[in-house]
Amino acid sequence: MRTKALLIGIQYKDSKEYTVDDGPQFEGLEKWDDLDGPHNDVARMKEFLDNGPWQYGQIRVLLDKEGFIRPNRENIIESLHWLTDNATEEHRLFLHYSGHGSQAYTSSPSEPDGYDETLVPVDCPPSETEEGVNGMIRDNELKEILVGRLPVGCHLTVASNFLVLRAMD
Repeated sequence: MRTKALLIGIQYKDSKEYTVDDGPQFEGLEKWDDLDGPHNDVARMKEFLDNGPWQYGQIRVLLDKEGFIRPNRENIIESLHWLTDNATEEHRLFLHYSGHGSQAYTSSPSEPDGYDETLVPVDCPPSETEEGVNGMIRDNELKEILVGRLPVGCHLTVASNFLVLRAMD
């Protein structure tokens, strides 16, 4: 059995408030609320994976902390591809996300409530902007990258700890 894990923890403590330089639609927006637990969640999960029954061979960690890969949209998407690249039926994959979750408006008929569920990268403005503009990672993207690329027999486990700012229907 081959194993890979991706652990993402975002506390948003060093995220910024937005100005007109970020685009007129973002001017004056405040930042996401700080979270206290995501780095601890990732540390505990890594310890479990390092010492648990599966002994994960490859573990990638993204934290909004100096010395780690920054969990911005680009790095998260690239790391999700890393997790699923070259996966075979012999792979056991693991994804852990601890950070903000949200909902974003969509015109897609596949969402009866009119909203996609999302992950919130550290570089994502907290705004209701046009579909796809604000940088959230939508559930459809996750499905395409995580599920659509995996062969039959490959195991993917996802554990998440979200703070969701809107009620999910």
